[in-house]
Amino acid sequence: MGITGELASIPHVKKLLIAVAGLLLVAGCANDPQVAAHVGDKSISVKDVDIIGKALCSERVSSGQAPATSMSAVRGSALAALIDSALDAEVARARNLPYDKTALGSSVAQLDSLIAKLPADDRDRGRELITDLLRGQMQVSTAAAGLVQQGGQQLTQDAVNKVVLQLETEQARTTKISVNPEFDSPGFGSTGDGAQSVSKAISSTARAAREIITSATPSASYVAGLPATQKCG
Repeated sequence: MGITGELASIPHVKKLLIAVAGLLLVAGCANDPQVAAHVGDKSISVKDVDIIGKALCSERVSSGQAPATSMSAVRGSALAALIDSALDAEVARARNLPYDKTALGSSVAQLDSLIAKLPADDRDRGRELITDLLRGQMQVSTAAAGLVQQGGQQLTQDAVNKVVLQLETEQARTTKISVNPEFDSPGFGSTGDGAQSVSKAISSTARAAREIITSATPSASYVAGLPATQKCG
């Protein structure tokens, strides 16, 4: 199964953009260009965003998804996934949630071919990040399934996903989250207009580019005009 399957698809990893958009404090990472976001005491590096972005792009290409999209959009999804992962870890710690080490190892092993496509210097870190992503997802999904059953509801994936989102959103309300202005966009900024800035003016061109970051379907004309290094697919 590919990483988009294991992470429950790109739309799933972007759910935090909607769920906690009003809680994100964009100014928080302004002084460190190497930090993409802070979630509580955890820092998410730009390097880690790039590694997961490369993995998501590789999976997107190998699975035949079309049309081509921008790497900015993929990086936005990667950052959302890592914010998701950090919140899942906080939920797991707060609730002392267990996980099946054998099942986790099996899930990671299914992604060996994807990890192998990363640049050699990124593979070990990529494996660590993907393991953390899957562990947190496993822990919170298992807890959510238990809550669905306790509530007398039918155990469906939609019901579990809804409770997972509730658990993560509850955690986000008590966790300080800040995002580097590089990733400011309608999905992340608290004003929702992409106009926030800490230390530099934002031109209309830059603002338009930021709006692409969390767009699942950038316009074909925008993607066509990008250099090859900024495209996925």
